[in-house]
Amino acid sequence: MDTVLLRITELIRELLPEYEGEIALSARFQEDLGMDSLNMVDLLSDAETAFDLEIPDSRLDNLDRVEGLVEYIVSVLREESDGADVRSA
Repeated sequence: MDTVLLRITELIRELLPEYEGEIALSARFQEDLGMDSLNMVDLLSDAETAFDLEIPDSRLDNLDRVEGLVEYIVSVLREESDGADVRSA
């Protein structure tokens, strides 16, 4: 989870170079970090590229905080890893 959080934090800082505050797990993208809808589209696209996954539109309502995005990515990566273990057995 730490690696995912670090990468998401880096992506946010790239999108919001003027933001100098802490990016906590509990931070809300719009209210706390000041991200607009275009920033969110860019962040999700960058996260999909960085982690080689797809974030379905049906999940977007649950991704209003850093923690939600990090947990979603970790769960997808874990599922992919578990699936690879099963296939290689």
